[in-house]
Amino acid sequence: MKEEEIRKLLDGFKRLQEKQIEIPNPAERNEYEAYLIEEFKHKFKIILRRGNRQPDKLTYLALDKEARLPLMRLDVVPDNHAHKNPDGEIIYGTHLHVFTEQYQDRYATEFDINNPNLVNYCVEFLRRFKVIELNKNSVVEMPRFC
Repeated sequence: MKEEEIRKLLDGFKRLQEKQIEIPNPAERNEYEAYLIEEFKHKFKIILRRGNRQPDKLTYLALDKEARLPLMRLDVVPDNHAHKNPDGEIIYGTHLHVFTEQYQDRYATEFDINNPNLVNYCVEFLRRFKVIELNKNSVVEMPRFC
């Protein structure tokens, strides 16, 4: 996919099909749909995957359904987790991958937010993916039952 097409998909405003997104329990995965407001037929899959052995490890993924490309991915990982970029740069901790023609989804940047928790990471990820109409109840973490 060419950079111009990638930018159009990343920069276009999107709307979620569902009213609420739930943070998955450990070892689970939740999927949601979003669409470009300008082109209602252009759909995206929003995937949330949570680790089993490390329940604080979570991946948020925005996938273009048509091209099956990972346009944006947020890896919520411990501060000592290293990611090596194609240019050799190493970053630690939670990081964001944004698809480009040159690097695809291999290049990442640091992702720092105020008040980091799984819900706030998800909200900020969706905002950066240009999902609109988010409110304080758009993303919830369901209680775990033992």
